[in-house]
Amino acid sequence: MQLHSNPLTRLVRAALPRAVRNAIRKPSTSLARMMSKWRRWCGEVVEVEVQPDWTVKCHPMCAGEFSVFQTDPEQEPEMRGFIRLATPGMQFIDVGTHWGIFTLAALNYGGPEARVLGIEASDQAAKVLRDNLAINHSTDRVIVINAACGDRVGELKMLTTGAGGADYFVVPAEERPDTVAVPLVSVDHLVVSHSFVPTHLKVDVEGFEEEVLVGARETLSKHRPLLFLELHTNLIRQRGRQPETVLKELISLGYTSWQKLDGSPISAEALAAAAESQAAAGHNLRFVAQHHS
Repeated sequence: MQLHSNPLTRLVRAALPRAVRNAIRKPSTSLARMMSKWRRWCGEVVEVEVQPDWTVKCHPMCAGEFSVFQTDPEQEPEMRGFIRLATPGMQFIDVGTHWGIFTLAALNYGGPEARVLGIEASDQAAKVLRDNLAINHSTDRVIVINAACGDRVGELKMLTTGAGGADYFVVPAEERPDTVAVPLVSVDHLVVSHSFVPTHLKVDVEGFEEEVLVGARETLSKHRPLLFLELHTNLIRQRGRQPETVLKELISLGYTSWQKLDGSPISAEALAAAAESQAAAGHNLRFVAQHHS
């Protein structure tokens, strides 16, 4: 989809670096981020109770985002569902690792033999991720790939959301002068190059889900990992695509056994309807998919 912003917007984008504009939009958030970085530079580590049986140590800036996995009505069931399906020695591919909460969950609930291949596009988020791994003495159990993930190996133009958006990277819906070129990898390529055999795969990539699954076709067909998927329905549509296309891709790969986060089954028709309703409400759709075998 090609969107055309007005001339003033294009001028501002060209004249002011995106980092400056992000800071201006949310000055209090940007200031809080600076203070968190200062606290960490001084050696501070915070402890966050993510679940009643699990407290994680992390960088000070992660405290708020990590704590919502015990309190938020959408994200708490997501974490609980992930933990319910974690298995001893799990080999987890975390696409869209961000600051690493699901990676740390896999290492905690998967036991000492669990390993993770984490893929994160944002260099700023990847720095915090590596710090969190070091804080938790888990660096040797995780391979961190600082790159975007999609349907091929190459390069991808992306936008940073900055401090106000927790440094997430997104694919713009239109041509813009303020994008940055990010290395692009695919799941299939990384699985082969790192000899990684996944048992679990999580995809949370801000509307780029279809491309990630296309680039994981061989892995999904051959290794059939349990798939945790978050569909960013609005972002998908902004890019001129449809959430239903992602569901069709899953079906073509043999992923026809689907369940809600609480473990209850959901049919293809009900899942498609849920995608439609969540898009209308401006919410994301989270579910688990399993190969029919």
